[in-house]
Amino acid sequence: MSSPELHSPRIASRPAASLLWVGVMSVSGWIALIAFLTLTSSNPVTLNQLQILQSDLVVIGQVPAKAQSSQPVYVIEPVPNESWPIPDRKSIHIANLPKTAAQPGQIYLFPLTREEKEPHDSSIPRFLVTPSHLPNGAPLIYPDSPEVRQQLAELLKKKSLVKPAFTVPQPTLPTARD
Repeated sequence: MSSPELHSPRIASRPAASLLWVGVMSVSGWIALIAFLTLTSSNPVTLNQLQILQSDLVVIGQVPAKAQSSQPVYVIEPVPNESWPIPDRKSIHIANLPKTAAQPGQIYLFPLTREEKEPHDSSIPRFLVTPSHLPNGAPLIYPDSPEVRQQLAELLKKKSLVKPAFTVPQPTLPTARD
């Protein structure tokens, strides 16, 4: 004869309930871990190496908080206590600045190329943000941060080590033996 306790649905469901509980806790823990990693990890800014290496000049500048007129802001200013490549710390005109994501009052790293058609009457040096060669063609600028500066320093070291794609042969001068 069988005991009624062995066939009780209450006893039979305990292992299933405990497995369900383990599954729910595992999924909850996994979701919590993913949420934690998402909140504590960020997508760091990564400099476009080709863009930096092809630039004539890389500056850290600030987009003025207020435009002087109703014209779009095309000028960046030097940041206090930062090196600035232009004499007398003059502002720089960037022709394609409105195509970037620059926000007034913010400090950015600008990879620049000298504008080929610089007007003769302009006292402000004129540049373009160096093309990024990305599919969308957007000119890239980078928010200033210690990580961006570290990447820039590493890339500039690399740039100084890069040899030109071709070299101009130097004429050899005849020696006294010839």
